[in-house]
Amino acid sequence: RQRYRRPPRGDEFVVVLPNVPGSLVAKRVAQKILITLAEEFTIESHAIRVTTSIGISLYPQDAEQVAGLIQAADAAMYESKHSGKNQYSLAKSKRPQVKQPIYEAN
Repeated sequence: RQRYRRPPRGDEFVVVLPNVPGSLVAKRVAQKILITLAEEFTIESHAIRVTTSIGISLYPQDAEQVAGLIQAADAAMYESKHSGKNQYSLAKSKRPQVKQPIYEAN
């Protein structure tokens, strides 16, 4: 059994979606996460807004081991961060890449 040695940093988390048939479902989940986290919230009368960058990797297209999947998603997340945040990116694999910006609901 392989273990991933670097735990997520304080502002990172991992979402595992078992049995995802393809990138479309993962993209829909990412979009829902982006919309939810983009909503303003209040702590002690202070309005807080956060930005979110998501990296998506798919098994087995991007890697066959957990460490490789997390590494691929991490690289895709940093691509999202460098492209302006509040979006998701797919891991680099043999298929064409698509990046999607967040669509905010007002």
